Amino acid sequence: MNLLRPDSFDKVLLPNAEAHCLPAWCYSDEEFFELERKAVFGRAWVGVGRQELLGKRGDYRTLEVAGTPIIIVRGEDNELRAFSNACRHRGMRLLEGEGSCNAIACPFHGWKYKLNGDLLGVPHMEQAVGFDRKAFGLTSVRLGVSDGFIFVCLDPDQVSLTEWLGDFSERHAPYGFEHLRCTWQTTYEVACNWKPFVEVFMEYYHLKWVHAGTFDSIDYKPPIPHEVTTGNYTTVFGFHNEGSAAVIEADAAG
Repeated sequence: MNLLRPDSFDKVLLPNAEAHCLPAWCYSDEEFFELERKAVFGRAWVGVGRQELLGKRGDYRTLEVAGTPIIIVRGEDNELRAFSNACRHRGMRLLEGEGSCNAIACPFHGWKYKLNGDLLGVPHMEQAVGFDRKAFGLTSVRLGVSDGFIFVCLDPDQVSLTEWLGDFSERHAPYGFEHLRCTWQTTYEVACNWKPFVEVFMEYYHLKWVHAGTFDSIDYKPPIPHEVTTGNYTTVFGFHNEGSAAVIEADAAG
């Protein structure tokens, strides 16, 4: 199957009033998903969290981007860095989950790395001829911070984060994102392809039926004009006609 046949997407690229959805197989085909992992997530600057969640020197968290295991850690110099979560010796995964450490130690053969990725300790390698410790630091992954949000990029040839985001900071300046702090979070696993999750979040069409009694009071008058940005992002804005209020589930439960 030719996944990128132009005639498969002709109607998708029409003006909004004429456009069709993606072909159904784009949401379920494993080969297409693998192509997306490489061509989209493997090349883009991907948002991975907030910088205040790694507030202390030595704080780290692990994650995967496009199938690549990554460590994000705050160094002794207070800088955030990202590395491949694999020992340079045998490729052993170095860390799991999140936590705090003074150094990154491999659980397989005990190789130890500084928080800046430099190789610190190598057991029983004193007799290895020509071994250059400086050549075996952790593999760096590009990392940038904008408005308190952490982004990583696997593509060394991708443009800078600033160029990628375009007018993101300017457009969101009134919200002062860099001054906000995440104090509570929860995680949900949703049994769906990533695209419908994003698509549903970006439309108001479903509010009257799915959110009856809550958000159904929003005056939906289609079509909502498309907001033009100069960066690789999009945004949703809803008028707060009845104020802005929310209760964290844990607080609501008492």
